[in-house]
Amino acid sequence: MNGERKYYGAGLKDVRAVGGAYPGVMTPDDLYDALCHVWCADTCAPRMREEWRDRHITWGQCSITAFLAQDIFGGEVLGVPLEDGNCHCFNRVQGRCFDLTSEQFDGKALDYSAGTLQSRASHFGRAEKYARYLLIKKRLLDHLDMVSRAKRIRQTASEVLRERRYADTEPEEDENTVDAGERYYPDGSVRYECSAEKL
Repeated sequence: MNGERKYYGAGLKDVRAVGGAYPGVMTPDDLYDALCHVWCADTCAPRMREEWRDRHITWGQCSITAFLAQDIFGGEVLGVPLEDGNCHCFNRVQGRCFDLTSEQFDGKALDYSAGTLQSRASHFGRAEKYARYLLIKKRLLDHLDMVSRAKRIRQTASEVLRERRYADTEPEEDENTVDAGERYYPDGSVRYECSAEKL
């Protein structure tokens, strides 16, 4: 991802993914970068959806994002009380806090020390929120799969090009050539060839 990550807790290196269910996501930074391609109006809380396009992409995404992060990194989901009576969810793993959706507050500081534990039963008791959690989870897995497939294609293409370059390169006889079959190529590589007659 290009640009500076500005979410609360960005840059944590000692919070690591548990298991490999989400390939390529090893740290909160990795998850944030992937979610920047995943968050959308459909994953935004319905009561905040009309404003989503005019706000930061993290607008209205806090609880489902925090529980998804918990799936990946473990730890706890906590909530900070807001002035409107709602709470804003974030993550704490082994005493380290991070808030992947903090940028929706436009730099306003939150008192994370006032966070209280949040339960899945309470949040996902609302069908629409659970549906959004399943949607963001699916969109994340789809995105990671697409990235993985694109990487494999690039690697395969690179290997094919490398093989073609070697195939198009004729070996040079050199005074350094030895009986064991050393052949020096213009690109600096050395191959060893040995025929059955020499064995």
